[in-house]
Parts: sequence; structure tokens; C-alpha cells
Amino acid sequence: MALCGMPYALLSSVIVAFCNVIPFIGPFIGGFLTVFIVLITDFRQGIIYLIFFIILQQIDGNIMSPMITEDRTGVSKFWVTFAVLLFGGMFGIPGMLFAVPLFAVIYYCIKIFVERSLVAKGLPVETTSYFAACGFDPVTKEALYSVGEQRHIKKPRLSFKSIIKALFGKKVTVDDGTKPTESETDKTKPGKN
Repeated sequence: MALCGMPYALLSSVIVAFCNVIPFIGPFIGGFLTVFIVLITDFRQGIIYLIFFIILQQIDGNIMSPMITEDRTGVSKFWVTFAVLLFGGMFGIPGMLFAVPLFAVIYYCIKIFVERSLVAKGLPVETTSYFAACGFDPVTKEALYSVGEQRHIKKPRLSFKSIIKALFGKKVTVDDGTKPTESETDKTKPGKN
């Protein structure tokens, strides 16, 4: 900005840097304030600064920040966005400031817990080993894989409650989506032999 002869270049840079710490809404706050300052002093340069700032924030917000955040914290872009929205909604601007570091710690603790639970049950830890699995054999503790396309076999449906029970080692019954046959329903009705 100083090279282009913009007024209050140092002040604008400091305001944008401090506001940029707040995810999502911070760049808009800093941009609004600095564009307003530059527009008051020189309207033409204010418009040029506004265009420059929009382009810069789009590159920073959509390309640079998600890559840096994902590399540094190990949390995907989706979870970063989720954390900022959740903590921002619950705690306001301070929640937005501490959302990513706090969520990274929570995410890491859950990841360690799940990995230890899988190792204790003798299951593979790698996520890729579950991509093609169509079920789980509780006797052999192995994932079941279908041979070819077997669309007539319905995959078991697990509810959130049953997944939590399974993580804590409790017995889980799986609804495979099939209905009982006529012979099975006849046996349960009184008077039918």
C-alpha cells in the first residue's frame, strides 16, 4: 500500500492484521474500517483500495488460510468452519478466536480415544480399511467385503446411539433393514404351528 501511495498505509495494515485474527468476520471488520479511512482522505484511492482488498481477502480466505490451518492443526477445512461457527455462536468473538485451537485439542483427544478403542478390539485403525466394507463380523472381528455387486443385500444401519454403545464396549444389535419372512411371523403368532 505504501508503494502505491495510499494514505494511512501503516495504520490500515495494522488494523487489518489485528482484525484478520478473527476468522470469517474479522477481515470484513478490518476491511470496512480501512476502506472508510482511505475513502475519507481520497475517494479515488479508496475505490482502488477496496478492489485490491477484496481480491486480497478472496485469495487469503479461500486459498491460503484453509491450507495453513489444515496443515498446522491437522483438522480438515470442514471442521475448522464448523468449530468457528459453533464457538462463535456460543461465545461470540472470543469464541471465534479460540475455536480452532480448542477444537483441534478436542479433535485430537477424540481421535486418540477412537484409535485406542479400535486397537483394543483388534480392529484396523486406518480409515481406508473401512471404505469398501459392507459389514462387520463380530465373531472374527473382521470387516466383511462384498464380492462383485450385490445390491440385493442391504447394508446394516447403525444409529448414532448404537455407535456410541459400540465404542464403550456394549452389545449392539444391528438393524439390517430386512423384514421377517412369512414363516418367521407365523411362528410368533399364537395358534399357528
